[in-house]
Amino acid sequence: MQGTTPYDEMLRIFDKELVKLELDVFWVTVGGQDPLLWLRKTGDRLLFLHMKDLKKESKTGVFNFNIPEDSFTELGTGMLDYKAILQLTRKLGIQYAIVDQDSTQMADKIASVKQNCDFIKSLGI
Repeated sequence: MQGTTPYDEMLRIFDKELVKLELDVFWVTVGGQDPLLWLRKTGDRLLFLHMKDLKKESKTGVFNFNIPEDSFTELGTGMLDYKAILQLTRKLGIQYAIVDQDSTQMADKIASVKQNCDFIKSLGI
């Protein structure tokens, strides 16, 4: 990519008044980047925040989708600082946040969804 990334190229090429983007803070983190920096960098272009949590002590700086299945964990149990992320999201005026639980180690999938929702409510943001 000669010193750039596909996401940077989308930011450069697309008209920010016509094309709104979504930032997946999980994959930003997996790629070894800081989601708060990317939120600040792209905030005026974002319509959606895509949320899932990354298991603590997971390897970052990974540039493919080949990560262990147990890397996905419920919000608030992993390494992402969702309080800071959601505070900045609100400040930037991002309209929507989507919780995506790709997989869970919990036997009860509905309990996983409930845990994510309860965590977000507990932040009081």
